[in-house]
Amino acid sequence: MVATFGTLAGMEEDDEEGITNLVHDTFTPLSAFSFMAFTLLYTPCFAAIGAIKQETNSYKWALTMCAITLVTAYIVAFLIFQVGGLAGFA
Repeated sequence: MVATFGTLAGMEEDDEEGITNLVHDTFTPLSAFSFMAFTLLYTPCFAAIGAIKQETNSYKWALTMCAITLVTAYIVAFLIFQVGGLAGFA
């Protein structure tokens, strides 16, 4: 994820200090924790989706799994950010 942010910002791969500053300036500790929770819970790679489709022999279950994981990730990240903000971690 860090390298992706660096690429999107147009930084060189060996510019570790610039990427570190970019991430530090982009995220607060609370938003970084929320982002981390979201990325750990959201839809897995396309290979996993394909395996679910292959095993269930239906796109319905593969798409259902995508929807459930995206909604779960959003709710968890939202709750972490909101509760953390109310607790004074913002």
